[in-house]
Amino acid sequence: MRNPKRRATEKGSRSNWYSYYAGYSDHFVRDALSSIGLHPEAQVLDPWNGSGTSTQLASELGYHATGFDLNPVMVVVAKARLLDYRAHGSLRKLARAIINQASRLPLDSTATDPLTRWFDLTSASVIRTFDHAIQELLLDRDEYQRLYCSPLSEVSSLAAFFYVALFRSTRGFLGPFLTSNPTWIKDGGPEDKLSVDRTTVNNAFLSNVAEMDSIISGSTCATESHTRRHCRLEVASADSMPLPDAGIDAVVTSPPYLTRIDYVVATRPELAILGCSRAEDDLMRDRMTGTPTMARREIKLSPHWGATSHNVLKEVETHRSRASSTYYFNYFVQYFDSMFRSLQEVDRILVPGGKSVIVVQDSYYKELHINLPRIVVEMGESMGWSVATQTNFKVGANLAAIHPRGREYRKVTKAVECALVLNKQG
Repeated sequence: MRNPKRRATEKGSRSNWYSYYAGYSDHFVRDALSSIGLHPEAQVLDPWNGSGTSTQLASELGYHATGFDLNPVMVVVAKARLLDYRAHGSLRKLARAIINQASRLPLDSTATDPLTRWFDLTSASVIRTFDHAIQELLLDRDEYQRLYCSPLSEVSSLAAFFYVALFRSTRGFLGPFLTSNPTWIKDGGPEDKLSVDRTTVNNAFLSNVAEMDSIISGSTCATESHTRRHCRLEVASADSMPLPDAGIDAVVTSPPYLTRIDYVVATRPELAILGCSRAEDDLMRDRMTGTPTMARREIKLSPHWGATSHNVLKEVETHRSRASSTYYFNYFVQYFDSMFRSLQEVDRILVPGGKSVIVVQDSYYKELHINLPRIVVEMGESMGWSVATQTNFKVGANLAAIHPRGREYRKVTKAVECALVLNKQG
C-alpha cells in the first residue's frame, strides 16, 4: 500500500476542495480496497469519514459505501465530493444565480449569528444570504432552516458543492485569526471584527467555484466510473452507528489520533455557516473521539484495552510534569474508552471474517512514547481480531514539531503512521 499521506501530486483530486488536516490519500484508499479482496457487492464503511475519501473512492470503484461523522461540516464536504462530473457545464452559471438570489435577500442577521465570532454584523449578514440563497435554489424546502439541525439527507451533492465553495470563501477572509497550528482558529474580540462587502464575497465565491469546477473538468468517464454506487452519508458517532449487525464487509478509516487535536474548533467557521451555536459547538466537542475537553461521566478502566494502554496510563499518572495525574491522565482514559467502544461497534457491524483497514499514528506525551498502533491491535485482539498486515510509514511534518516546549522532554518529533489490516474472527 502507498503512503496514506496526501501528496502534492494529487492536485487534481477533489480532496483539495477542502483542506482537512486528517485527510488521507486517494491512492492509499484505492490500494487498501484492492488489497483486501472484496466481492463486487461489498459494503464498505468509514465510521470516521471526515472529508469523504473512503466513501468517494469506494463508490467510484463500484462498492456500496457508507460514511458517518459526528461533524455535519464533514458530511457536507463528503457529499460534495460525490458530485457527478457531468455537472461541470452548469456550475459557474448556478454560482451566478446564487449570487443574484443572495443580493435580493435582506440583511437580517443578529448579534447571535455565529458568524459574528469574526465578522461585523453587516458582513455576517452578507455571508448568511448565500446560505439562504443555496437553500432557496437547491434544497426542496418551504422555508429556511439551519443546516446544523436539519436532516442532511435533503442536501444533494450539488447543494453541498456550493456550501463547500462558501466554506472556502469565508475561511479565505479569516487570515487574522489563524495560528501556526493548522487545526486551530481564534475568536475575534469586539475590536477585531472583519468587514467584507458584497462585491468581495461575490468575487471570492465565484473564484472558489471556478477553482473547484476546474478539478471536475479534468475528470473523464474513465475516472468517474459508470459503476458508481449510491453512497450513504450521515451524522453519527463511531460508537453508535445506525446499522444492523453483521452487514458491513470492510472498514477503511482513520480515527482521530492521540494528539489532542480539536476538530470542532478546526471547523468553527464552517459550523458557523451551518448555524451551529456556541452551546451546540460545546456539546459536539464533548462527544468527539480524542477531544481535549473532559467527559462529564465516570469512566472505568477496562482490561480489554490491553497491556500497552494500561502501561501508558501508569506512566502518565506518575509523570513529574504538571497536571499529568489529573487532566492528562483523564484525557488518556477518555480516549482509550472512546476508541474501544468504537472498535466494539465496528466488530458488531462487520460480517464474520470482515476486514478493517485502520490508519493510526504513534505520538508522545512529553518523553513517553505512545504506541497507538499496538494499542489498537491489542483492543482488536481482545475481541478476537487478528492482524493480517501492518505497514509503517515515517511521518516528517506533524503537530509535535510546532510546539517548542515539547523539545524540553525529547529531541525527536518525527512520528510513524501505521496502516493496520485487521481480520474479524470468521
